[in-house]
Amino acid sequence: MLHKNAVEFSTYESTQIALDVASAMEYLHAQSPPIVHRDIKSHNVLKSYNGSFKLCDFGLVKNKNATAGTPCYMAPELLSNKYFNKSVDVYSFGILVCEIFDGKLPFHMVGVSDIVTRVLDGERPPVPTTAAGCPERTQRLIERCWSQIPEDRPDFSQVVDELIAIADETPQTKYSEQHASSSVDALDQLFHK
Repeated sequence: MLHKNAVEFSTYESTQIALDVASAMEYLHAQSPPIVHRDIKSHNVLKSYNGSFKLCDFGLVKNKNATAGTPCYMAPELLSNKYFNKSVDVYSFGILVCEIFDGKLPFHMVGVSDIVTRVLDGERPPVPTTAAGCPERTQRLIERCWSQIPEDRPDFSQVVDELIAIADETPQTKYSEQHASSSVDALDQLFHK
């Protein structure tokens, strides 16, 4: 779990985390038939021994119940119990990337019924700002990922390509290098309570 006051990341670190998850999803969606994860969220991202980030918890892959999942990360079509496809993972990924850059849980302290109403009405968490370290290209990517219309969401191949381009134009620093007063190695604390 990400907490704004406990852990922070440089723009490059945040982009790399997003790229690791997107690459995993690109692989899963390329399978025949595609593997739809349906529960992409910070609690299901783990840091491996080599420093890369891995996606876990595939418990909803075979679950046909559209309303199963974590409401604050669920696409509108899941919350309204409608037909869904692999684009629901892209939606959840957009919410996750917002959380990675912002450090705040989406719809924190909002009840499930309110989340459903808000998301179905088109409301999303605030997009992280450039001042918060979120590049404009990443802001646009987040908004494309969580589009209300599933067909308007990019696929993970497009997401990976965009994140690679963003990483290539981002200085490769750690948060602690940008903020010398920070003694916390943010990568060692990612997604831990």
